[in-house]
Amino acid sequence: MRTGAGSIILSKSTKRILLTKRSVHLPQAGKWSSWGGWINSGEDPLEGALRELVEETGYSGQILEKHSLLVYQKYNFQYHNFLLLVEDEFYPTIDWETEEYAWFELDKFPDPLHFGLRRLMEEDSDKIRQLIEAL
Repeated sequence: MRTGAGSIILSKSTKRILLTKRSVHLPQAGKWSSWGGWINSGEDPLEGALRELVEETGYSGQILEKHSLLVYQKYNFQYHNFLLLVEDEFYPTIDWETEEYAWFELDKFPDPLHFGLRRLMEEDSDKIRQLIEAL
């Protein structure tokens, strides 16, 4: 089974979420998405999501909280979603996978959304909203 993992990043200070717009070099190019990718053999999904965060954003600060969200599965593909809480918004150092990035309020995500992020919002937006309201 192919397994991937990714995360949406929530700023505690602004209660906004960092998303990436996928570059032309990726499937679903031009769509807004979470940060993530394939996990390595033997790698825990959370470890993979954290590694992908560093690789794709350069973020080296503290993760205050880690929350497991939807695990999407279809045929021989599984994708683990996480919400990672950081203290403040930051400016990512992006790589070739990202066309652009921005911080958004939960109810003001841009269009078009990657199918995975759209599904995550359909399944877990209430849970994410509760986490934001608890800050």
